Amino acid sequence: RASVVALMVSCYNNLAACYLGRARAGSREPGLTVDGDYALCTQACGCALELQPGHAKALYRRGVARTRLPTRRQPTAGAWAAADTHHSVQWPTVARATE
Repeated sequence: RASVVALMVSCYNNLAACYLGRARAGSREPGLTVDGDYALCTQACGCALELQPGHAKALYRRGVARTRLPTRRQPTAGAWAAADTHHSVQWPTVARATE
């Protein structure tokens, strides 16, 4: 179980880094938004932190994404909607990964 959790934390952090990098570069793909990428980064970091609270990289990336969202708080419903409209993300849980 520990190795599965470590792998999932690593995957969530890598995913968050990708979303953060794409948002920083400016989303050039049709239909995607920078705010949506920041919202997805925040969500991926939240999943990593749920599995391993206090993880430094996840905390840092979540903080960066939150400060760049228009509200400077948790992602708004609009940002989540923008992210969900163009990304069919189903975040796996530890329970599903270990079954």
